[in-house]
Amino acid sequence: MVWGYDEEVGQILAEFGRAFIGWFDPLLQADLAYKNAERLIALTE
Repeated sequence: MVWGYDEEVGQILAEFGRAFIGWFDPLLQADLAYKNAERLIALTE
């Protein structure tokens, strides 16, 4: 089994990522969100 495809592991990683980013300055959080949105939009074009 590939660990990246396990739903429980995916949930834990998502929770960890959100908690980690939660420690960042709010301006940095907004910048990261904006850049991530730009990347996602570019993938659909």
